[in-house]
Amino acid sequence: MKSIRAKLWVGMMSLVVVVLVLLWLFQVIFLDRFYTQMKVRDIETRAVSITSLLQTDPTEFADQMEALAYDNNLSIELVDLEGKTIYQTGSSVTNWRMMQMRSLRSQVYTSALTGTASRLTFSHPRFGSDYMLIGMPVTNQGQTTGVLVLGLPLAPVQETVAILERQLIYISLILLGATLLISFLLARNFTGPLLDINQTAKKLASGDFSARTSAAQKDEIGQLARTINHLGEQLAQIDALRRELIANVSHELRTPLSLIQGYAETLRDVTGASPEKRDLQLGIIIDETQRLNHMVNDILNLSQLQSGQLQLKQDCFPVKDLLERAARRFELLGQKSGVALELQADGALLAMADEARI
Repeated sequence: MKSIRAKLWVGMMSLVVVVLVLLWLFQVIFLDRFYTQMKVRDIETRAVSITSLLQTDPTEFADQMEALAYDNNLSIELVDLEGKTIYQTGSSVTNWRMMQMRSLRSQVYTSALTGTASRLTFSHPRFGSDYMLIGMPVTNQGQTTGVLVLGLPLAPVQETVAILERQLIYISLILLGATLLISFLLARNFTGPLLDINQTAKKLASGDFSARTSAAQKDEIGQLARTINHLGEQLAQIDALRRELIANVSHELRTPLSLIQGYAETLRDVTGASPEKRDLQLGIIIDETQRLNHMVNDILNLSQLQSGQLQLKQDCFPVKDLLERAARRFELLGQKSGVALELQADGALLAMADEARI
């Protein structure tokens, strides 16, 4: 897997799958038990609150107990300390089960008399449905005055858990589909600018210094895009300087080469018998050869020139002497071309510069 888009997509999908697996583990291991405990705790809290009305408002006590039994399909029995039922309401089926399971009822009743609430779960011998018996002590001024026995069928709770499980299946499928689409869009939006930057870098590497990336984000990718564009601008400037340098060097090299060629031909054809002219022309050839040597050295020192480390030998010299030497070099070419060179210069004019490079 070499594509960063595919890696990003797989990473996001893996994260969602891990979250869904954790949710399913929670559902399989904890949901049934957690929901049952929460439901039982809520019933016990309401029952305790209602029993406080037994001494002050028996009618309201009965009404609220009936509502509690109806809302949760409960069987509720209030038993005094002698084991006599003084109040009963709720599901007749559960009452029948409580009559059949006297031993279980006796266990929760005995435990509640000690001041401790107890729970006991059992299954229907014929239908296999689960029930829970809850024994809760009833107190008055800190003294236990009776026991409240609640019979709770667990089938509705289990049905609710099953509904939640089905809902989780639908939610998981929706989340997977949404994640599939969103991760694809995010991966495309994330990798699109990177691919554009990569193409621009390839064009710059191939010599197309006009290439620019269109990525305009304000994040780190946008900063990278702006850096690439700035690099392209700098490379374009360097390329322009290179072309200008080549043009200037070509021009500067052509002039001394022309002088050397011209004086060498004249020396060969015309002034070979005149020692004075021959020495003058040989001197010019030597001077121009030295100029060429200096130019070659300057080209080799181009890196020093670009970094500003090239040291110039600045001296004070008469400008007239420099101009006279230049005029003498072009004297022969002027004669061949029918051009007369006339020098007018102030002998007192001085310059502070590198005479050789000027």
